[in-house]
Amino acid sequence: MAQISFKIPDDELNFLKWYSNITSHSVSTIYRDVTLETFREWKLDILLSLYEKGAIGFKHLCRLGNISLQEGMLLIEKRDIEPPISEQVDLHTEEVTRKILRSLKI
Repeated sequence: MAQISFKIPDDELNFLKWYSNITSHSVSTIYRDVTLETFREWKLDILLSLYEKGAIGFKHLCRLGNISLQEGMLLIEKRDIEPPISEQVDLHTEEVTRKILRSLKI
């Protein structure tokens, strides 16, 4: 894990110290956990938006989002995102599928 440092306003630090005292967790642990969780949500929002626009592929979304393919599919389903497939590609896929099914006599 890498380390970064930055400044936060005094009033925010005062809250963190107060919360640290009542939870017995260190200020840095509290801030890191909350910041990391928020960052991951933000990152997934960006990646899903790029996927929806067709700027990145599904595997790239999952790899950069550090999620499994199944988690990626569930996120896309939950957010009702249509795959970034053009109508022409969709029609071609449908025709190829029909030909395969005819050849299998299903």
